[in-house]
Amino acid sequence: MSRIAAAYQRVGRDPAALRLLPVSKTKPESSLRLAYAAGCRMLGENKPQEAYGKWEAMQDLPDLQ
Repeated sequence: MSRIAAAYQRVGRDPAALRLLPVSKTKPESSLRLAYAAGCRMLGENKPQEAYGKWEAMQDLPDLQ
């Protein structure tokens, strides 16, 4: 993470705005729930149909984005 923050500073961006986004691609719902339990509240997905299915299955986690 410090290398990413340093790169932000080199290009004049505020490291406080840095967000490392885990990707849920090909991961089962059980793994995503473990990530949520560990504090992850944002996940990336590049397949809309896969994202929608996961979103539907995890409606009980209202702050998950």
